[in-house]
Amino acid sequence: MDFWRQMFPNHGGHFVPGCFGENISTAGFHEDDLCRGDILSLGTARVRICQGRQPCWKLNEHTGITEMVAKFEKTARTGWYCRVLDNGVVAAGDDMKLLDRSHPQWLLTRLIKARFDPNLAIGDALELSQISTLSASWRQAFGKKSPSGFAKNTDSRLLGV
Repeated sequence: MDFWRQMFPNHGGHFVPGCFGENISTAGFHEDDLCRGDILSLGTARVRICQGRQPCWKLNEHTGITEMVAKFEKTARTGWYCRVLDNGVVAAGDDMKLLDRSHPQWLLTRLIKARFDPNLAIGDALELSQISTLSASWRQAFGKKSPSGFAKNTDSRLLGV
């Protein structure tokens, strides 16, 4: 929340845990620290990060800040969604710990920026469209950025055709 208080000091009182509609607010972990697919302990539960959040116009309306959605996307500080792997009990003040990291190349910051990048490299889009632990909606969106079977035709350059 400190990040947003500094970004919008005139609205600082608004930025408290839960102000973005999140179910869980964390301290100490940010999109620069976590990767897609990370497995975390949260209280006695285990969860896996499956995607970043995708803000809509309602965030502007809710906060009263007309550029909020744009700042979310530009900064890649959208938050993230998790899938519950093992049910457990979670209470305020419980520790959250990183248990496993299988995709260190996909920091959430990079993943979120890729989601909103209209010029995403085709190789990245193809890779992301095929990652099973990424949510189906995000895989589909990346799939649209990397048409199946796309191959750059290099015949004229390589063969002089």
